[in-house]
Amino acid sequence: MEAKTSPQRISVFDEYILASDLPQRQKRVLKACLVLFSTKGYSDTTTSDIARLAGVSEGTVYKHFRTKKDLLTALAVPFTDRFLPSNAFESVLDRAKNMESVPDFNEFLYQITYDRFLFVSDNREILRVFLRDGIRRTDAFDLARERFVTSLAAALAKVIHLYQARGELIDWPEAVICRFVFGAWMGYVLPNVILSDQSFDIEKASHRVALTLSRGLAPQTSVQ
Repeated sequence: MEAKTSPQRISVFDEYILASDLPQRQKRVLKACLVLFSTKGYSDTTTSDIARLAGVSEGTVYKHFRTKKDLLTALAVPFTDRFLPSNAFESVLDRAKNMESVPDFNEFLYQITYDRFLFVSDNREILRVFLRDGIRRTDAFDLARERFVTSLAAALAKVIHLYQARGELIDWPEAVICRFVFGAWMGYVLPNVILSDQSFDIEKASHRVALTLSRGLAPQTSVQ
C-alpha cells in the first residue's frame, strides 16, 4: 500500500471564508476568533480582544454571535461539514461496478484514513482550537461529533453495504460502524494535534488504524 503525495491544500477555514457570503465584519470576527483561540485559548480570550483584533465594536460581535460558545460552534461547523466531502468515496463506488477492482476492506480503510489525516495536518490550527476547547464544552463537541457521524454514515452507506455483502465487514448499522471509525481516528488526532507541535507519521498511523479497524469490524469477531 503506497501513499500518494497530496497537492498543497487550502485550510477549510480559509475555503469557507472565501466562499461564504457572510458580511465582511462577520468574517473578520471569525478570523480574529481563530487567531485568538489558537494562541490565547478560548477561556483567556474576551469579546473585547476579538473586537479589537477584528477592528469592530463589541456590539458588532454580539450582533452576529450572542455568546463566545456561539463563536466556538461557528468555527467548528465549517470544519465538520468539510471533514468528509460528499464525493469522498465516488472512486470506490465507480470501481464497485467491477468487483475485481474493489480494494479489500483493510486497503480501503487505509486510503480514507490517510486522506483524512492529511486533511487534519492541513487544518491543525482550527482543530487545535476546537478539540482543546470544544472537549471541555461537551455540548459543542457532541454537536460536532454527531454532525461528523451523520455525514460519514451518509457518504459511506453504499460502501459499507458493499463490504458487508462481500463478507468483509460486520453487519452493523452504518452509524455504529462510523462511530468506531471516528473513535479510532480521534485516538491519533488528539495526542498529535493537541499535545504535540511535531508532525506525525501519517502513513504509519494510517496503516495502524486500518489494521485495527479491519480486524475489529470483521464478521468473525462480531458480538451481536
